[in-house]
Amino acid sequence: MRTLEGSNRVRNGMMGILVLLLVIGVGQSFASVPMLFATPTYYAEFSDTGGINNGDKVRIAGVDVGLVRSAEIVGDKVRIGYSLDGTQIGTESRAAIRTDTILGRRNVEIEPRGSTVLRANGTLPLGQTTTPYQIYDAFFDVTEASSGWDTQTVKKSL
Repeated sequence: MRTLEGSNRVRNGMMGILVLLLVIGVGQSFASVPMLFATPTYYAEFSDTGGINNGDKVRIAGVDVGLVRSAEIVGDKVRIGYSLDGTQIGTESRAAIRTDTILGRRNVEIEPRGSTVLRANGTLPLGQTTTPYQIYDAFFDVTEASSGWDTQTVKKSL
């Protein structure tokens, strides 16, 4: 068996250090690989959640293009986060929460508008969104409409 001579030791040591650095570098780069496959999140501000939940569908012209990812309260608004799976929309787009099924399943319907592309993490403001008419809206409207009634006249008519 041949013993390692001085020049071979230095060369083998340098190769070992180089391989070790290469393994560490490749290992560290795998930590950022999921970012390559990440889909961007977009946001829309609504006056209320309208019954939308994480995992509900996002549609453009009836075609599923993404999913609702998050819903958080920001001041007096609700900020809904959603994905578009590669579809681009403009900054003037409109978003509406719609009832999808008779059982009350909801979705976000987007109407693309505008020539400037909405960037990742971009937000559609409250003025460009609508929520569905719900039961508490009906109670509020009835209460507001009936607040000026003369109750004595109503009693007599019944």
